[in-house]
Amino acid sequence: MTNFEISRSYDTPVPHIPQASTELNQAQIALDELSQILEKMGIKAQVFYQELRDEILLEIRGNNLGLVIGKHGQTLDALEFILNVVHRKRCPTAKQLILDAQGYREKKRVILKKMLYNARDAVVSTNDEVPLDPMSAADRKVIHLLCRSLTEVKSESRGDGKDRRIIILPSDGNIEEETVVN
Repeated sequence: MTNFEISRSYDTPVPHIPQASTELNQAQIALDELSQILEKMGIKAQVFYQELRDEILLEIRGNNLGLVIGKHGQTLDALEFILNVVHRKRCPTAKQLILDAQGYREKKRVILKKMLYNARDAVVSTNDEVPLDPMSAADRKVIHLLCRSLTEVKSESRGDGKDRRIIILPSDGNIEEETVVN
């Protein structure tokens, strides 16, 4: 991997980033990119990866990773976005990178799943819709995907911006109905 010296001047042209030679080394390139970002942030941690069919999971492990995770995972989401942008510059056919820190995403998924099941139970008992609190697009996507496996209810997104939320509704029996995912 070629190293570049980063200049602090804003008028310095961006150095050419060499393209990845094969898809086989995408995970290693992503690992190196993330390690460099963490180093520049002053964070000492280990980074592990797991290659799946359509994505590469990158797991950051270490102490005091609250700075990496941020409030409600916002910093982790932003870091994942930046990492994907940087990675696609080097690997135009790159797989999606999924970033996690100390299992935060799985813990969050468990919390969202419990929230969905509680809402489902309320919808089933009252036959009325239940609004969930506003949440990030990533969290809404998780809820929508989890809701697909439930036959009693369906999900729908309503609202705009920071007020966008999911509404859990009674299913009308049409299992093929598509939920809004965003």
